[in-house]
Amino acid sequence: SRARVPFAPMRDDRITPEEIAAVDLDAIDRFLLDERRRTRLLPAEEVLSIGRTQLTIWLTQRGIYAFPTLELVEWLRAEIDGRSALEIGAGAAGLHRHLGIRAVDARTQSARKRPRSAFARALQQELIDRMKAMNVAGAEPEDDIPTMDGIDATRRWRPQVAITCYVMEYGTDGPTNS
Repeated sequence: SRARVPFAPMRDDRITPEEIAAVDLDAIDRFLLDERRRTRLLPAEEVLSIGRTQLTIWLTQRGIYAFPTLELVEWLRAEIDGRSALEIGAGAAGLHRHLGIRAVDARTQSARKRPRSAFARALQQELIDRMKAMNVAGAEPEDDIPTMDGIDATRRWRPQVAITCYVMEYGTDGPTNS
C-alpha cells in the first residue's frame, strides 16, 4: 500500500467575485511564490495554513491546479527512482522544476500562446471561455516549457515515467477533466 500524499483540493463550484475580492492574493503570492513568481517548495501543513477557501481562491486566480508540496515531491522522487521522467500538462505549478524533470504543456488554457496542434487550438477558446465564466484563470506555463501535447512528447523523449494532473480530454459533451 502506498502512502497518501497531502494536497490542496479544488472546489468544483463557481467562485464569486465577492469571494475573490475578500482574499489578499498579493499576500498569498509573497508566501507561496518566489521572486520569479514560481511556486516555492513548502510542506503541505504550511501551504494549508492559509486556509482551504483562501488557498482554493488563490490557486484558481493564479491558474495553478495542483500545488507542489514538499511531501508530494519527495513521494514522486521515490516513485520515479532515478528513471527518466516527463510531466505532461505542466501548467503553472512548477512540479517538474521541483523534481528536476522535463515538462511539456499543450497550452490549451493559455491566453498568451497558441497551442501547436490543430486539436488543441480548436479547444483553446472554448476552454478559456468556460474558465472565465467560472471566474478562474487558465494555466500559463513557464516560457521555457515546450508547447507540445503528451502523445508527441512521449514519442519524442520516451520517458520511463510520465506524470500529470488534471489533463483535459475532449468528449462528445466538450472538454472535461480526467
